[in-house]
Amino acid sequence: MPIRVIERLDLTDVTLVAHSMGCGVAWAYWDLYRDEYLQRFVLIDQPPVLASFPDWPEDMVIRSGAPHEAVDVPAFIVALRSAHGEELAAGAVETMFTSAMPKEQKAAVVQQMLLTGRAEASALMFSQIALDWRDILAEITIPTLLIGGEASLFAVQYIKDLSAAIPDSKTHVISARDGGSHMVIMENAAAVNAAIRPFIESTPLTRF
Repeated sequence: MPIRVIERLDLTDVTLVAHSMGCGVAWAYWDLYRDEYLQRFVLIDQPPVLASFPDWPEDMVIRSGAPHEAVDVPAFIVALRSAHGEELAAGAVETMFTSAMPKEQKAAVVQQMLLTGRAEASALMFSQIALDWRDILAEITIPTLLIGGEASLFAVQYIKDLSAAIPDSKTHVISARDGGSHMVIMENAAAVNAAIRPFIESTPLTRF
């Protein structure tokens, strides 16, 4: 649990930076502990809901950013566990980067992904897709920075709706030209840091 790490390290007024499925961990932290030890959130390229339902209007699907359709999720999870799971993981990595990312670096990411067993990876993915964090967004009371990428696998529109749902939030979208993919933290770490630094500096500590 992140809170155990924070306590063990004796940290206070933490700026919690999360990317991709790590944002689910951040939302779970808020759901359980609210702002205990926290001063700010930085959430990088992850919608709060990952599966849409057939009765959703098309604009709702786009605005939510959900990349999966609920009816397709069981087959997707089964495929992750199958003999073709590694091939599926490699294909997924291709969608996470711009075409400018060197092939050898993409391959290195795939190798890291495959360190997790396919059964465990599929269980983790299922738990992420099954959760919908939209109901807690309005309850987030700390300053929040939402970073997205113009070339992300998630439609940029979801960032606007996510920001509208979180009261004290700002957005920063990194252009495709600048490596603004889902894995922008790798493609252009400097751009990510350049967005985070002024956000921290502009939101002074409220607890002393």
